[in-house]
Amino acid sequence: MKRLTPVVLTFLTLLMTSCSKTVLEFRPDAQDHVGAWGAFKPNNVPDWHWVLKLKLDQAQEIKSIIMLHAVNGEAWSTSSDYFYDKSLYSLGVFLKGKQLNSNYDQSLGNYEKGLHTFDLFGERGGEFMGSKAMITLGNGNVIDVLIRSSNLKDEIADQIYSDIWKSRIPLEARRNKAYFTEADFPTCSEEAVFNPGKIWNEMEGPWQGVWTRRGDTNIFDAHWISYAGEVSDEMELVSVDKYYVKLLRKGSGGFYHGILSCDKKSVTKGTGDGFSYGGYGWEAKITP
Repeated sequence: MKRLTPVVLTFLTLLMTSCSKTVLEFRPDAQDHVGAWGAFKPNNVPDWHWVLKLKLDQAQEIKSIIMLHAVNGEAWSTSSDYFYDKSLYSLGVFLKGKQLNSNYDQSLGNYEKGLHTFDLFGERGGEFMGSKAMITLGNGNVIDVLIRSSNLKDEIADQIYSDIWKSRIPLEARRNKAYFTEADFPTCSEEAVFNPGKIWNEMEGPWQGVWTRRGDTNIFDAHWISYAGEVSDEMELVSVDKYYVKLLRKGSGGFYHGILSCDKKSVTKGTGDGFSYGGYGWEAKITP
């Protein structure tokens, strides 16, 4: 990230969150608390400083915070999760002057219902152009809060936010390092409702699989056949996030990651990890 001299700016906060009264503010000071990748201590380089006023409607754990800059490729995180297909600069989180994280992937704590104020710091990456914070809670919900810079005209800012932050790659896919690109995900006129169906007819290289759902559970009895023989295992539907689906193959302990079609009745592209995958992708048709 290119380092430039500090700028003083005014800002407009814009609320985009399911929890009311959550606000993100930018402070144009020059404190130093963190460094670049994995460095959660001062390094003699000024940081950006944000103040997050988070309103929780119920008691929650804060698992992670990602801060995106309105400059493509620039971001900071408390997590080692990939974003923009890469790891992110460190994001230091402070509460009442005390630093809550000294490394990636540490819980930021459990909090009661109410308003909580945090100071966030990330090593500077040039002129401040606006930010978006993505706060992941213990229940899996993600709160988005946006702050704009007065250095950008509204129409330019809107284009930047649309191009960078309205990514077709769901957060769950980024979190699981599924290695799908933006181009892999469909562009759909409207989002269909996902139905896990009763039977998935799956293709995995030379293997033809039939996954049969157990009643209304998320468990499927899976059976594959090929010229090499037959294999049976148990599949669990772990999560669905927009057009991304994740399943666990229990016997081998590996995950299947897939991209759903616009109607969400098929998996059009899939990959896997943690098991002998043979270099094959996978796809499936979902039957109600």
